[in-house]
This record gives sequence, structure tokens and C-alpha cells, in this order.
Amino acid sequence: MNNPIYLYLSSWGRHGDGIGLGIFRFDPDQGELFFLKMADTNNPHGLLWIDTERNLLYACNETEYFPGHSCRSGRIFTYAIDPKTGDLHRIGEIPTNCPDPCYLSVDGNRRYLVVAHHSVMHKYVRHVRTMDGFLTVTANPVEADLQLYSLNENGIPTTLLDNIDHRKYGNPEDDAHPHSCAFSPDGTLFAVADKGSGYLYMYRIDSVSGRLIALDRALTDKPGAYPRHVVFHPSKPYLYVNHEATLNGRPYVSVFVYDRDGRIRRLQIADAAEGDLTWDPSIVLQQQGLAISRDGKYLYTLINSANRIGVFAVNDDGLLTRIQNIAVTGTWPRSLTISPDGRYLITGCMLSGDISIYLRREDGTLYFHKAGPCQKGASFGIFYEGRC
Repeated sequence: MNNPIYLYLSSWGRHGDGIGLGIFRFDPDQGELFFLKMADTNNPHGLLWIDTERNLLYACNETEYFPGHSCRSGRIFTYAIDPKTGDLHRIGEIPTNCPDPCYLSVDGNRRYLVVAHHSVMHKYVRHVRTMDGFLTVTANPVEADLQLYSLNENGIPTTLLDNIDHRKYGNPEDDAHPHSCAFSPDGTLFAVADKGSGYLYMYRIDSVSGRLIALDRALTDKPGAYPRHVVFHPSKPYLYVNHEATLNGRPYVSVFVYDRDGRIRRLQIADAAEGDLTWDPSIVLQQQGLAISRDGKYLYTLINSANRIGVFAVNDDGLLTRIQNIAVTGTWPRSLTISPDGRYLITGCMLSGDISIYLRREDGTLYFHKAGPCQKGASFGIFYEGRC
């Protein structure tokens, strides 16, 4: 009997109706999704990360505020996964004390968890009485944090070890939105894309001091672009960044090369859309999900405003060649994930809830296979291979 395969699909709810975590069973032989249940429907969820060794699911509670907390804050949830049924049981919850934790990742040794906060442009006010007795007001922007947590022996985040307020990198000062963080294949380096500053940053973790060490940074496009997601090549020293918006409205993906010391250099800016692709010119072609195949030969990016998937071939030198644009059914496609066997690619739409299943050809191109069940608010999907 084959081991079951599950898909977890978060619902964010801020731009859609649904919140919670959708649990699906996936049949790889037929390429079909079966809806099982919604979990934790009291909370919005964003990015997900799975520790397959410990059978844990980590989730960003991407919110500006949750009831009962003393300040603007989201949370990081930890769920134990039942490997037979795919059911989730929440075993950990930690407030981040910063709004909108939107991306998280765990290092290769499963000792640390890194969290990026999109944060918000709000400011908090302090009233201070001057020497002459008058009250004055000072307004300070909310932090835009990159945070480092330790994981205990059970894999649950416990102690906040370090914090970097990315506002110091912003331009203007309070415009910073670290949006994604991803570890290199060997787990020693991690990259952060900041939508506010427009830079890609490289970090490492000092395991002795438990501190975040900044190594290098580089613009992903022109100043003012909005780098969104970053993924590493699985075996070569390249990484890829897509953009929520660029200055001339085109959906660009930037290619970088990096070395073992974390130095980065941009190699290419590739357009994910065909030149004659038509769309409403008042809409910016922002990108959402980004994924690379396990063999590192193909890269996929969602162009949500045009309802398209941009497909790239990854050359031996890391550079990209666009090979396809294919339509997505639904409104605001956001989630994009590749099945464990690499045969299928699945998208989910935040507003309409449409889920589409595509078959991947040997040359990396896609064709529509079938529609899946709907899930309103669909935000981020991740597969889990269970056990009988």
C-alpha cells in the first residue's frame, strides 16, 4: 500500500473570505485532490513550512493584531502532523510582537527558526512633556522585523535570540518589508527579500552567540522595485527572486550567483511574461508564488494580475529562458506548489478559491489537467508525505 500524500493549503482571509488551514489528500496516480477538512478556522494563516523528520507543520499567523495581546503582533503556530491521517494538532504558539509574520524557514540542523515580517506602515505615538510643561508628540514607525528563534528538542520555537529591524535598510527610513527568507541547500546561509528597500540580503547564523550576521546585499532590480519571494537552486550556487511590482510594470525574475561567504552578484533580470501578453494596463503585473523543480531545471512564477504562470528553463549557468505562459482559472492566483513526485503543479486562488492542477511535461512546460476543490482565501500550499 502506498503512503498517503497530503496537501496543506493556508487561507489568509485578508483579501478573501476564508481563514484556516485546508487539509487535502492527493492521489498522484490520478492527479486528483480530495478535500478532507478545514483546521484552525479561527485564525488567518500564511506561509507554511514542514519538518518531515519530526512531523511538524509551522505556520505564520499573518495578522496585525490578535485579541488579548498587548501590542500589534502575529504568531507562529506549530502543529503536530498525524502521518497516517494528515490531521493537525497545535502544540506550540508564540507571539512575535511584530505585525504580519509572513515567511518562515528552519535551518538545516533544525536548531533555529527564522521569521520575516511584512509589517505595516503604522506608527505608534508617544506624548512627552517638555521642560517648559508642554506636551509634544513623537511618532515612531512599527518595526519590520527579521527574527531568529531557538527550537527546543521537540522542534517548538521558544526563545527569541536575535532581532533585526529592517527599517534601517529602508528608503525612506520607515519603508521596509522583509517578505521572504529561505535557507541555502546546505542550510548555512539564508536569503531575505525586502519589498521595502528593494534589496536581496544574505545572512548566516552565528551558532555560538545566537546572532544574525549580515553578509551582503544587492538590488534585485532598479531602486524601488518590490522583491517578493526567493528560492535557491537545489544543487548549484544560484538563487531567484520574483517581484510584487517593478518600476515599468513588467513581471521580472532576477537571478543571482552566491559564494560560500554569502557574497551575491546579480546575473540577469528575466521577463516572465510574453511581450505581446495583453492585460489591463492599469493593473501592475505583480507576482505571487515562486517554485523551482527538484532537479533545478525549471522555475515557475505566478503572475496574478494577468492570471498566468510564467515558466522558465534554468540553463547550466543559472540563467533563465522563458518557455511558456499558461492561463490560470480564477481570481488572484497566489499559491503555487509542485507535487513530491514532480509530475504536477497546483495553484490556488485567494479571491475565487479556484484550485487548478497542471501536469508537468518532460520539457518543464505545463498543461491543464483538472480542477480541484475550492478553498476561499487560498494563500500557500505545501505537500507532506505521510506513512501508513
